[in-house]
Amino acid sequence: MPSRAGHKKSRNGCLRCKQRRVKCDEQRPCRDCVRRGERCSLVDYDVESGRSLSLSQTESPYPANSALPQAGFPSPGGSESRSPESDTFSFLSQFKVPKPTAAPDWSQDLLLMNNYTRSTCRSFSNIESIHIIWESVVPELAVKHRFLMHGLLALSAFHLCELRPAEKNNFIALATLHQGRALSHFRPVLPSINQDNCEAAVCMAIVLSVIGLSALSRPRITQHDSTGLYTSSFNDILGVFSLTRGVAEVLAPAQSQLRDSPIKAMFGTWTLDSYNDIHLPEEVQNRFDALKHEIVPSLVTDASSNLTACLEALDQLESIYKDIQYNLTSPPPEIVSENTRVEMDLGFILKWTTSVPAEFVVLLRQHHTAALIILAHYVVTMMSLGDKWFSKNWTENALQMIKEIIDPSGLPWLRWPEDRLRRQQERWRAAMDESSPPQLAKPEDHSFDLDSLNINNKIALIR
Repeated sequence: MPSRAGHKKSRNGCLRCKQRRVKCDEQRPCRDCVRRGERCSLVDYDVESGRSLSLSQTESPYPANSALPQAGFPSPGGSESRSPESDTFSFLSQFKVPKPTAAPDWSQDLLLMNNYTRSTCRSFSNIESIHIIWESVVPELAVKHRFLMHGLLALSAFHLCELRPAEKNNFIALATLHQGRALSHFRPVLPSINQDNCEAAVCMAIVLSVIGLSALSRPRITQHDSTGLYTSSFNDILGVFSLTRGVAEVLAPAQSQLRDSPIKAMFGTWTLDSYNDIHLPEEVQNRFDALKHEIVPSLVTDASSNLTACLEALDQLESIYKDIQYNLTSPPPEIVSENTRVEMDLGFILKWTTSVPAEFVVLLRQHHTAALIILAHYVVTMMSLGDKWFSKNWTENALQMIKEIIDPSGLPWLRWPEDRLRRQQERWRAAMDESSPPQLAKPEDHSFDLDSLNINNKIALIR
């Protein structure tokens, strides 16, 4: 059958247009990608070597701070399909991987796995059922899937950088080596998530999320590290969005399989049945009201769609604050175990990065003042994770980076989250002053007041 008159076919369009099954104008970048604020595959560029990349190469066509839209898992802020060729984990290219002088021997790997099973696995969650998964189920999955095994070894090595600072350079080299191997085995898996690999894939995604968070957790990363491996930037924050949103999209087809698997406890509902009965402290509620009705509308004067995206992100953030309020003051039994202080689970906090609209993430990439102010109010919630090794100093470092890039007109609106940080730090210092003698292990006070967000009571509930 002859083609229709005037209908010209081309196979040279960009990947995004092919995904959406729309005609691409083949400009570099194409008009549709420009309109959506996305990276166009027609202008792929390797930032390390300064050369163009073909789509057949294994490196991602998206930059480290690309905001990959998400669909379906757990509750996305966008519903756009995604090409298998795109690399969800491209933000990890910010870690410069040194060429190892020698391959690690089995004793080093044994050391890393020993640290993982004895210590690192306990830092993922305070929920007993999830703790058991990371301690027992995940190592068994790692035996079957090389990408996950290397991921666990990399994570353990990053953890040991904190536990043994005198050996930091050695563990950083091991961490980046195993991270590189993990990613090289993991990338080919992403386009073909199935019943056999979906459990290992989601565990690997969480491991990489923790590694990504840890990039902003150390005081030293605000300056160039002596190893030359770590420098921090706002892209580290955007990387968390890219990772969580991209992972959710990749794993969306496997939702039903995952929710009926040995790791199903990881997918507990991170949302309350109703937020109407949860009341924030007056100071906090007043702040959200001011953000919604005064501050953000006064700063978003360009497009109504931008205001809509910001207000939706604020609504989602208010829900996160209510999650914290509920779970730290009236925790359900599964949140605590015997002799364990109450702290928020990472899933509660990262939920926001997947639920905000894709347009909001684009505004963050553009350093939009209103979006950055909302983000500053989000990073405060990271303090509810307590003094975990991968989130230590995260809020402080993130706020500093936001201050460095925000328009001067937005600086006054950062005082509120900065004050929350200062008050929480004062609480932690006071708790340490009241702690046990120096020769004993220093207790960690994981409590987090929404009233540091209004500090009235010290929430360190012990069952």
